[in-house]
Amino acid sequence: MLIFFSPSREKAVFIKRMMLSSDVFAYQTSFPDLDSIRGIGEHMSALPSPPTTAIIDATENVDFGEKICRALKDKNPQTKCIVIIDKENHTDSRFKYFASSDAEVSIEPLSDFAPSLKCHLPENDAVNVHEYKYLKLGKGRTDDFLLGYKLDLTESEHRILLFLCQNTDEAVSQHLILGFCFSEAYRMTETNVRTHVSSINKKAKAISGRKLILAERNKGYILNEYM
Repeated sequence: MLIFFSPSREKAVFIKRMMLSSDVFAYQTSFPDLDSIRGIGEHMSALPSPPTTAIIDATENVDFGEKICRALKDKNPQTKCIVIIDKENHTDSRFKYFASSDAEVSIEPLSDFAPSLKCHLPENDAVNVHEYKYLKLGKGRTDDFLLGYKLDLTESEHRILLFLCQNTDEAVSQHLILGFCFSEAYRMTETNVRTHVSSINKKAKAISGRKLILAERNKGYILNEYM
């Protein structure tokens, strides 16, 4: 799973939309509760599956970038951390290299940023199709299939299923779905997440007669193993 972290919503939305594919999960908040390495580590522990690659926006907040890197590496040393920097804002020699990162990419000049970033992304993070037993999710919502039948999803429903498809080991909380799937939406709430899940299940029952997403009390949502 490829995820993207940024402390700035506006800049993160720009980077994600212009430079990354739409199926990258981005967690964009001010991280008010992550003032320490321990706090970030606890937050990382809430992820159902460790990310294979993490892109960290450190263009405006160097400490944020280094803390996220260290927390991710402490939790899962195999996670590849790619830090985005701005050379104009990193003149101090202390910030020339991030000790915990695997690669650094400068956002300046902008014309070189996208190719430079993409060359650091592992090939397995650029897959066009995600599959889980009976479920096949394409690059976009128009290529989604359940039991071989076309599953007509909205963009929001597609993102929820894609996130669950990449985290099948245990239930995913509404908070995580909201944070990673709808970080660009200012007015999205957990109520909206429940509404989208209900809509997905209604469409799935029309095909299979069963719910596609199950709710586990006090845990969250997980894909139905038996369809």
